Amino acid sequence: MLLPLLLLLPLMMAMMMMMMMMMMMMMMMMMMMKMMMRIRMMTRMMMMMMMMMIG
Repeated sequence: MLLPLLLLLPLMMAMMMMMMMMMMMMMMMMMMMKMMMRIRMMTRMMMMMMMMMIG
């Protein structure tokens, strides 16, 4: 009765680890996207400022 459970345990652990890794990757991607958006906004603002200074 216990043998199948013992065999399933490592599989479950591996699945959990995979899920955690996927979640972490997703979080990192989201953070990167946010940072990129912010940087893009900042660059746009800087460009506007430069244009105003020149003009």
